[in-house]
Amino acid sequence: MDHNLLSEEKGGWGYFVLRQFHSITGLFLLGLFLWLHLATHLFILRGEEAYIQALSFIFHLPYLDLWRVLLVWLPLIFHISMGCYIISRASFRLSCPNSLGNWLYFFQRLSALIALMFLAYHIAYVKLAAPVDLVDATARARWMLEHLKRHLEKAEVFGLYLVGIGALVFHYVNGIRLFCLRWGLVSSSTSRKILLGICGGIGGLMFWLWLEILLRFHLHREYLKAVI
Repeated sequence: MDHNLLSEEKGGWGYFVLRQFHSITGLFLLGLFLWLHLATHLFILRGEEAYIQALSFIFHLPYLDLWRVLLVWLPLIFHISMGCYIISRASFRLSCPNSLGNWLYFFQRLSALIALMFLAYHIAYVKLAAPVDLVDATARARWMLEHLKRHLEKAEVFGLYLVGIGALVFHYVNGIRLFCLRWGLVSSSTSRKILLGICGGIGGLMFWLWLEILLRFHLHREYLKAVI
């Protein structure tokens, strides 16, 4: 077993079902949100007007607030609540430093706490800071661009976003690995090593793209515009 030195108090079939649903919401609904978020912000690498157009398209979507509640907020609230419950029941034994699975399990929980604090900060200082009277989609997109530029040009905020996004990316890609293990999609030692390499590659790619995006906001320079 991958968690042979980590134990959790079991809670019967109800707990098992909630754990499975927890992994599903993390991999599919929240994973889809992360990829869409990344795809939207990648437009900043093509220039500010392209970014404004991409945000305007999102803001113009019908029933946007309803989709956010159903596909983002409710799954996120469940995932966070269940994740906190899992952490409270977990018992960590890291006395064997060569056990990679144990350390990945530990950092999965640590990254969850860091990501939670980062999301709370991001929502409070960026999402909720938008003026309520901005009803025009293009005006909202332009305000968001300028707000992010002013916010991320500060070195301490830039560093905070690096750590927060790094935690989100690690939590997501290691969650893919844990999902495959939990659902029995991989079993042999070789397949688990291959899966670890694939997840590491996905995580490296995601973090590199987010780094380019953050640098664009931080330095106000058009990275990769010539090749995208």
